[in-house]
Amino acid sequence: MNTSRIFHNPDTFLGQLLLSTRAYGQALPYVFGSFASVRACLRFIPAYTMVNLPVLIRYQQLAKTIAEKNIPGALVECGVWNGGAAALMAKTLMDHGEARDCWLFDSFEGLPAPSEKDGKVMNRIYFPHWCTGNPEKVKQAFDRIHYPPEKVYIRKGWFDQTFPAADISPIALLHIDADLYEPVKMSLERWYDLVSPGGYIILNDYDQWEGCNLAVRDFFKDRNLDPEIQKIAGTGAVIE
Repeated sequence: MNTSRIFHNPDTFLGQLLLSTRAYGQALPYVFGSFASVRACLRFIPAYTMVNLPVLIRYQQLAKTIAEKNIPGALVECGVWNGGAAALMAKTLMDHGEARDCWLFDSFEGLPAPSEKDGKVMNRIYFPHWCTGNPEKVKQAFDRIHYPPEKVYIRKGWFDQTFPAADISPIALLHIDADLYEPVKMSLERWYDLVSPGGYIILNDYDQWEGCNLAVRDFFKDRNLDPEIQKIAGTGAVIE
């Protein structure tokens, strides 16, 4: 039996309990320093996001920096699940500036099957419909922050189907939470050149899944680029 499917799935009682307990445990070191920030994050865990609390707080900081520096562009997320991480960043942008266009791409059918490039661990634990999100919950997440619905563009389908039809430029914040080699590389290939100077690319799965790391390395090798990759809280990374 794949225990990760039970204990880390917010659609099960045990999964909700584990993720909620972890979130509140992680909150303790932050309570006295940034209570408002922690409270904002906990509104979305675990029903709307599986991103852990320290990483969500970093996302808030990045969104705030973009707003304060007036970096132009939209928020683009590749791999949405139930929309909590995107809603948190969107609220931060709105609270420190304006409501921006939010483009949210997800199959809402779970992750595609991994390839050999995703490594033995991913291929061993993968199961169909893993990380299946719900577009209605995405709408709920944005309703919770009273975000203008006309600014939220939810695009359901596999990336190769939805990316080509989307006309987005520029991008201030690109969040890639796609886990696997092919969708991570596809996201970089489609959107990297549209990120504004001073904007950020967040790689949620960097140093967590082998395929994500390989996709990042291959993409920048193809471009003959060597950007600084800043780690976030154990897993995940940011590129300016």
